[in-house]
Amino acid sequence: MVFNKKKLIVKIWICILFLSNLACKPYMIAYKHACIEEGPNIKIIKISTSSNNSRGESLKFPTIGLPLEVILENPNYNITLYTPLRDEPMVWLNLQPHSQNDLVLRGPNIKEVNINIPYQNIYYQYIFGIGIADGAPINFSVFTPEGKCIGTESIKYKIVSRGYAIGIETI
Repeated sequence: MVFNKKKLIVKIWICILFLSNLACKPYMIAYKHACIEEGPNIKIIKISTSSNNSRGESLKFPTIGLPLEVILENPNYNITLYTPLRDEPMVWLNLQPHSQNDLVLRGPNIKEVNINIPYQNIYYQYIFGIGIADGAPINFSVFTPEGKCIGTESIKYKIVSRGYAIGIETI
């Protein structure tokens, strides 16, 4: 039996390249964060001190000092906005009236959720749909139970990278 060495080597290399494409393929994940901009009535009350992935490992090229909690102060209410360190940006909102009135917050891309965040022991009433908003500011109005508008707000933010993780795909 006669073997053509050149053809055999080419076929082996093709097999190696094909298999290397199937297994052990590295990929990069960019972790994003919503940074709410400070303003005359918006104050940052908590910033990040680390930037880890979901397993608690430090990200590559981490960004720290990102706003995690901000408060918007109004004479009739305060709004706390929480932007947790996750793989995708998100914004939770909590409305705290200054009086006993049950106020309601309404706006585009804002959904009422009434959720406790167990690991933080925080209660948030609303979530802002960043993906749906497509860069539009966080716009909303605050209403009394009777339907009277007592405040309209527009909060600007930007999406920034908080670091990268490198993974390896396996079969």
